[in-house]
Amino acid sequence: MLVYAGYVATEDQWKAFREDWNAVRKAEPAIEFFKMSHAMEGMGQFQNMEWPFRELKIRAFYEVIKKHVSGSTFSAVLMDDFNEVMNDLDVPSPFRNPHFFSYYGIVQNLGKGLPLFKLEGPVSFFFDQGSNAQADIFSAWDSFCKYGPISKDILSGSPSFLNSKEFPPVQAADYLAWRVRIRLGNLIRRKADNPFSWEGKGNDVKLAQPIIWNKANLQAYIERTKAKKISA
Repeated sequence: MLVYAGYVATEDQWKAFREDWNAVRKAEPAIEFFKMSHAMEGMGQFQNMEWPFRELKIRAFYEVIKKHVSGSTFSAVLMDDFNEVMNDLDVPSPFRNPHFFSYYGIVQNLGKGLPLFKLEGPVSFFFDQGSNAQADIFSAWDSFCKYGPISKDILSGSPSFLNSKEFPPVQAADYLAWRVRIRLGNLIRRKADNPFSWEGKGNDVKLAQPIIWNKANLQAYIERTKAKKISA
C-alpha cells in the first residue's frame, strides 16, 4: 500500500505548530525527532523508553496537531490492484508510476477541501527528503501538471523535499500516514478499527474527502483519460 497523507495549515499556524511541537520534543524524556512507527515499537529515539512514557509523548504530539492544523487528507494506492490493472490494460507510461495516483489524489483532495478548511491557495507541498521515491514524485508532478484536473492556481509550484528530522510538519504527516495504513489495513481485513487512547471517537481533524485507488478507481480513471484523448 502506497500512502500519501498530510495536514494543511496557514504559515502562521505552522509557525505556532513548530514552537509547540519542539517544546513537546524537548520535554523529558527528550527526543531529537518524532517517527510514529518508532514510538509504537520502542525503536530509534524511543528505544529503552517504556510504553507509558511513549504513549504520553504520542498524546502530547497529537494534541499539538489538533490544536494547530486546519485539515488533513490522504491518497492511498492498493498496490496489488495497481499491479493487476497495469498488467491487464494498455496504460500510458505516465500512469504506470503509482506515485502519480498518490500525488494526483492528495492534490485533488486538497483542492476540493480548501473551502471546507476555510483556506485559500496557493498551497505548497512538502515531502520527506529521505523518501526513496523523490525522483518518482517529481515525475508524478510533471504528469499531474499535464493530466491533473485541478486548477494550477492552487499550487505554488513543484513539491519541495525537506529533512523530516528538522521539519516538524513532515513528522506530523508521518503520524497521519501511519494511522491511515492501520485503518485501511483493518478495513481490508474486515477488522474493527478502534481509536487509540489519545484519539477522540471521531475525526479530531477535518478530513478532505480522501481517495483509495483500488482496482475500480484505477480502471475508471484510465478509461476516462483514454476517452478524453479520443474525443479530442
